[in-house]
Amino acid sequence: LYSAFHHIKFKSMKFTSSILLVLSALHSVKAAVETSNFNDNNGVNPCSTSVSIDCVLKSGESCVSDTASDGKIVPWAWYPKSECGETQKADITYKMCNNNDSGTIALNGGETYAKFTGNAISDSKFAGDFEPGCKEVTITEDLAKCRANPVGIQMSGAIKERTGKNGCYSYAFNKSRSKAIPTTEVIEARLYEHKCENCGDTSVAIGCSFMSNGKKRSCISNDREFTFLNMPKSACDGVSVEATITMRQCNNGKGTIKPNENLSSQKFKGNSIANASSSEDLGPGECVETVTTQFMDTCKSNFPMSINLKPQGTCKCYLFKTAKIDSYDGPIDNNPEIENSGGRQDAGTPLVLWITEIADPNGNNNRRFIELYSPNKRGYVINESISLVKFRGGKNTHTENYVSLTGLRIDKNGFLLICNDTDLVDACEYTPGSSNNFLDDSMGKNDWAIAEVNIETPLTSRIIDIFGVPGKGAKNSNQNFVGGRAFRKARVNTPNGIWTIDEWIVAPSIGDTKYADSVGASETSPGCWYGAGMDCTEDLVGPPTVSPAPSSEADKNLNYRYDAATYDGGAKKTKDGKGGKGGTSTPKAPSKKRRRSRL
Repeated sequence: LYSAFHHIKFKSMKFTSSILLVLSALHSVKAAVETSNFNDNNGVNPCSTSVSIDCVLKSGESCVSDTASDGKIVPWAWYPKSECGETQKADITYKMCNNNDSGTIALNGGETYAKFTGNAISDSKFAGDFEPGCKEVTITEDLAKCRANPVGIQMSGAIKERTGKNGCYSYAFNKSRSKAIPTTEVIEARLYEHKCENCGDTSVAIGCSFMSNGKKRSCISNDREFTFLNMPKSACDGVSVEATITMRQCNNGKGTIKPNENLSSQKFKGNSIANASSSEDLGPGECVETVTTQFMDTCKSNFPMSINLKPQGTCKCYLFKTAKIDSYDGPIDNNPEIENSGGRQDAGTPLVLWITEIADPNGNNNRRFIELYSPNKRGYVINESISLVKFRGGKNTHTENYVSLTGLRIDKNGFLLICNDTDLVDACEYTPGSSNNFLDDSMGKNDWAIAEVNIETPLTSRIIDIFGVPGKGAKNSNQNFVGGRAFRKARVNTPNGIWTIDEWIVAPSIGDTKYADSVGASETSPGCWYGAGMDCTEDLVGPPTVSPAPSSEADKNLNYRYDAATYDGGAKKTKDGKGGKGGTSTPKAPSKKRRRSRL
């Protein structure tokens, strides 16, 4: 399970995830089922025999089922449900062998047989005396699709030339089972409501939806056994479903309801949805809605969710739902085609991610953003424990509020943007929590980094990529871009945990000057970087003022070098500069969408 975004709001209009499972009946060539048996008969009159069964379709494919290590039958084919009930011709070959060097086996007619679907095959070869050697019989039968077609053979008798213990026995069986590809009922997304007229005339509702084949589908229903997705076990690893979870509570009465803050809750997978609206006062006819995003691991099965509205008093209004995913052992001729869901792109390689643009356009705070880029994980939901952190105003420790990137999605072009307003910044899906002032009015004077934040001991956070020199202060340096932007040069092809000004273009390069050369919002380029993403080549020609590579002593002082392995409070530099003690970093709660409405 990937949990909801730490400290992040999402833009629901841009959900475009879909799931398409391309399944078909696949067949593999399997050997015949054979059993060899050596009856020791206490070492007096040993008898060696064997029997086998083979099943081959007229098309040449095997119809023999395998047996898994846990003893369960593995179907030899999977068919669409529309084909179930149809039949196909198959040749079934039964074989018995007397493997003794000498000695005739007198077959026991009551215990020697060959059967198909429980019916005995009548053939004189499998009766009477059986000299050393093998006998086989092939029959043609109709095999029903999506069911078992059991076949069995048994050989039993005694060696005529020997007396006393002289028994011979061999047995083989195969279910020749094929199955239907599991399908799920498609239910249109909706809210499921529970009314509590005897509890302050309140109501609660839960919605769970995801995109599949271009349509919004529900992942819950009124049926507790409802399964919204079937997934082959061979294809689930690393694939998740992006679900929109909606929790709504309403006051349908005439008086104001004050929920019990300690007992009212909204939960997903047993965990409270922090910063949810469950404890807010509800006026007459008023509803409050919380919307979050959850990623459901398709290798898992149950994803419970609940809402509990408890007004002051003894009653409660409670609703519980479970999103269910079923898995099966069937084959699949392709990996599931997942668009903007838990992707598989370069699944075996580590995520590569760096900062490509930091924008603080003059006069438009809502258009501020930070752009990250990955060359190898497009459409990828970040599973790594990494965050976007800020060093404010020359401090050498990052701030306590930061944006966890875990669970966020890199778009199809390789970009991930954090912005103040998703409606104003192209390609941006996520905003920081509204209360933390993360992208504040000092953006151009702050230092920014992608880091592995150690929650318990934040001073050991590992810097992955960085802009600026924590502890130095950017106010009077060419790092300062207040009213402008900083973006990465085209030659950069890897993150750099060591600040290198020559990798950046800073506009305006303020230094000791005023903001005369400020950059407007139209001069920023969210969602594109030197040919990657949208067509924005004109934006990348160059800013009004370009900071040069370090040449002056002032610029060189910006090239402090960090210990590449660990950021220790901003203290480890090769030049002068003292480290300091940072504050404790605590991930903020997932944000939500609230909608107050009058009924």
